[in-house]
Amino acid sequence: MNKSGPPLDGAQNRLAVDASALDLDRISRANSVKNAVAITLMEGGQLSPYCLEQLALFESGEISASEMRDRVIRNARG
Repeated sequence: MNKSGPPLDGAQNRLAVDASALDLDRISRANSVKNAVAITLMEGGQLSPYCLEQLALFESGEISASEMRDRVIRNARG
């Protein structure tokens, strides 16, 4: 019996062994996008097609978070 704590999930073990830094960065960006969308919807907001496009570019690593934010703000201001 392991008294040091619960056993680690097999997926966590594989992730630590198999994932590269780029994979982990992509997973982190995908989680950020998922959270941003969820928070916006929970607060009654709507995501424009432009915003969704920018989120997709950020998630794929084509633009940084600050570039995404700047683009969305510039677009909203007209």
